[in-house]
Amino acid sequence: MTRRLIIAGELDAAGGTDLHHSVLDQLRRHQPRLIEIDARGLISLDAAGVAALLLCRGDARQMECQLTVVNPHHRTRQAFLEAGLTHRSINERAGFY
Repeated sequence: MTRRLIIAGELDAAGGTDLHHSVLDQLRRHQPRLIEIDARGLISLDAAGVAALLLCRGDARQMECQLTVVNPHHRTRQAFLEAGLTHRSINERAGFY
């Protein structure tokens, strides 16, 4: 089963906390094999947002779930790369290899 979360705007400490809670909720309720985070509307990402994504990825792995980021906005694409969110955690459809 795949679950999809859509994020838009800015991902900072407050948004990262909300995202983390959403991911935990999906993991507990649905035990998916894959969670896709659609980031096409995410135009700003700070260090706290990156930390939240890494935390979400770690929690997903503990539940044997893959977490991927799809459709990153051109403004945030580089931040995902610099954070080390490689092809293992960012879907190849988004242009990351």
